[in-house]
Amino acid sequence: MHPAAIFEQVHGPIGQHEKGYPQQQKDAVERALNEAWQVLVENRLVIREPGVNGNNGYHRISERAAAITSATDFEHYRDALKFPKSLLHHALHETAWMSLARGEWDEAVTRAMKAVEEAVRHAGGFGAGDYGVVLMRAAFNPEKPGPLTDPSAELAERKGMADLFAGTFGAYRNSVAHRTVGIGAAKARELVMLASHLLRIVDDRRP
Repeated sequence: MHPAAIFEQVHGPIGQHEKGYPQQQKDAVERALNEAWQVLVENRLVIREPGVNGNNGYHRISERAAAITSATDFEHYRDALKFPKSLLHHALHETAWMSLARGEWDEAVTRAMKAVEEAVRHAGGFGAGDYGVVLMRAAFNPEKPGPLTDPSAELAERKGMADLFAGTFGAYRNSVAHRTVGIGAAKARELVMLASHLLRIVDDRRP
């Protein structure tokens, strides 16, 4: 497909302008089509054709778009676009956000929490055997400052940060990792946002 073929419908084929939209509607329709096309491109629902065709502006349906096989899938994806991935830490764009787009609420939370765990482990210099609440307590230890503890913060703040990370993992990471919880859409999005916030904290604390 070529975007020019889509926009041609606004004005009608060359020499047949009477087949396009009424003049007073053309600007609004063209803006709407531009926005819709941009959404398709930004979310990699359409990708450039390889080779010469791609260089000439031709696109094809991506594998991601082809995976949307039902009306339910489409509804999930449309809802996900209302929760733009630009709001999230980049580590969640191709993992947790895509699970949200597919309506896989438990999986989205699991992937988001796993990303936090991996980020803390890497930033703090921990090993593969360090995980979960114990890892969080060690990384943000307020008494004997851990590798991600902010030593300039007040002791109460350091304790609060350790509790935030450890509490999140104790309450949510463990539950979704070990059993099917049945988290709903709204809660899943909130927990993914929480994970995004934790990831940004880790970024700020990296040595």
